[in-house]
Amino acid sequence: MTPQTSSSFDAITSSNPKGAKAWWQGLGITALVLALLGYLLARLIMLPFLLGLFFYLIAGMIAGALAFRRARHARPVRGRTILFGCVFVALWATVCINFYEHEYIIQTIGAEPRFAEARNEAMSEGRPSQEVTSQAGDAFRARLRRDFSPGGMIGYDRWMMAGGKMNLSVGSFTEPVSVQHGGLLWPIRTAIGAMLIAIGLWFSFEALRRPTPVSNILQPGEPFESLDD
Repeated sequence: MTPQTSSSFDAITSSNPKGAKAWWQGLGITALVLALLGYLLARLIMLPFLLGLFFYLIAGMIAGALAFRRARHARPVRGRTILFGCVFVALWATVCINFYEHEYIIQTIGAEPRFAEARNEAMSEGRPSQEVTSQAGDAFRARLRRDFSPGGMIGYDRWMMAGGKMNLSVGSFTEPVSVQHGGLLWPIRTAIGAMLIAIGLWFSFEALRRPTPVSNILQPGEPFESLDD
């Protein structure tokens, strides 16, 4: 077999506009796919024992595989260029996941079985029990704005790093609420998730460092080379 050697030439930084376009379009595809997958990852991360982190690696590989068919037209690409692209997209994906997670917690912070007494009161007054879940979400948003300025996603991040616990009131009823992975574990978990996404993307894109595709299949007429002495 004819060995394929890597090249230090980078097609996307040369006078090849098609190579640059293919590379940036490939990164755009990965960013779009991860923005969509982030909706699921924000829920899967809540699995026990941090098992959801496994899916971050898979998501990176899926996004990279879908984008590779376009990005392959940019080869050869320097390893540091690929690494920069993987890190950039992984950080973008982490921001998206963080936003989805923050919205998911707002929507579920008052879900059953929390605020059972408030639900009983609502139903006795002829109001749907789901109204309590919505009220709890609104109260949670307000507490983030009040106690963890400026609120929103940044306020949620500050609250999680502070422990992810608070006493939340809905009407005249107050209950302690908490989210798993709070405290120091939250930034560590988030950083590991970003790293796993970047690693998954690297696995998909690293073959672009070579000027031609690598194959272990003999081409017609190519002699067999034994590795034995």
